[in-house]
Amino acid sequence: MRERTHPRLVGPESGLVARVGPQQYTFREGALDDLSSILDEGGYRSLALVHGDIGVGKARPYLPDPGERGVEVLDVPFGGECTLEEAERIARLLVEADVNAVLAVGGGKVLDTAKAAALRAGDLPLVLVPTLASNCAPWACLSVMYEPDGTPIGHEIHPTQAKALLVEPRILLDSPLATLRAGIGDTLAKWYECAGGLRAAPASDLCVGLATHAARQCRDILLEDGAQALADMGNGTASAQWRRVVQVVIMTAGLVGSFGGSFGRATGAHAVHDGISVLPSQARTPHGTKVAYGTLVQLALEDRWQEVDELDPVHDALGLPCTLEDLRVTEPREAAVRTIARVATLPGKTIHNLPFPVTARDVERAIDALEDHEAARAKGRTSTPIPTGGHPHG
Repeated sequence: MRERTHPRLVGPESGLVARVGPQQYTFREGALDDLSSILDEGGYRSLALVHGDIGVGKARPYLPDPGERGVEVLDVPFGGECTLEEAERIARLLVEADVNAVLAVGGGKVLDTAKAAALRAGDLPLVLVPTLASNCAPWACLSVMYEPDGTPIGHEIHPTQAKALLVEPRILLDSPLATLRAGIGDTLAKWYECAGGLRAAPASDLCVGLATHAARQCRDILLEDGAQALADMGNGTASAQWRRVVQVVIMTAGLVGSFGGSFGRATGAHAVHDGISVLPSQARTPHGTKVAYGTLVQLALEDRWQEVDELDPVHDALGLPCTLEDLRVTEPREAAVRTIARVATLPGKTIHNLPFPVTARDVERAIDALEDHEAARAKGRTSTPIPTGGHPHG
């Protein structure tokens, strides 16, 4: 029986600590076939399958059956939210069954919960199979934790990485188009959130150079290929552009924090996301969609209006929000802005990673200025929707 681990939520790190990512990363058709050799090489005779219902259904046609290799499988359905309680519940199941390893199949919250549970159950070996390309959760050595109502409460950093990350493109191509759109929004933020911190990092540290290169790729590849990738996915085509964008969202975005440490962590955009997330109207809005709006708020906060003007047409083309109306915020604007600003600036929020003090009133002014800016632009604005080609998930 493995010794239990009791991690805790952490605040902003200081200094440069690199946590690079999974021991094995495979992105190709047939990637899940590697599970058989991983089980054999590790000598694992029992396995917990932690999964979301929809995701595991999409993955099953490509997953080898561990039972055919004499491996006992404990089925562990995900409870629906990545909470401390859910991680503990699953950890207890893993300990009681005394499993040798964990296979997690699903979206970011499923994988984050499985990572947290595997750590609590004695740092069990972990194989991750993402079914969505909506963020870098499959890569990151951490879990973002929430309240049961979906309110973000912080993150746990893991001392070890996953044993393997297996990405089957055919699963991701069959996922909802909106999830990749949100993934692009989340990943674009990497450059705009982290550029300042990476510039402030020790230039002599080669990890900083790698993190900066990864952040720049997040911006450049998505600006070049993002719209085409969405159009191709809408048509059910796994084009070269789509494959590049998917890998940027899952892997390259993860490398920013992996190599950049505290200098490559989130700042304003993700804090604004946290504020938006407590609005009842935003309960089902994807993470990356809220982060995309938060990126524009951060740029407004920093008076980087030229970059707002550069990003606006990109957001239009990608179907990402530029205004609270685009987010479909139904609460009265003044109250919504106050709530977003208050939550975004709570102690411990990532907005305090910016190199200047930020108050709730500062965020309110930034949101109001952005909304006024977008209202003025809208007078001559034309919409450029991306065709979905009749894809059932578009």
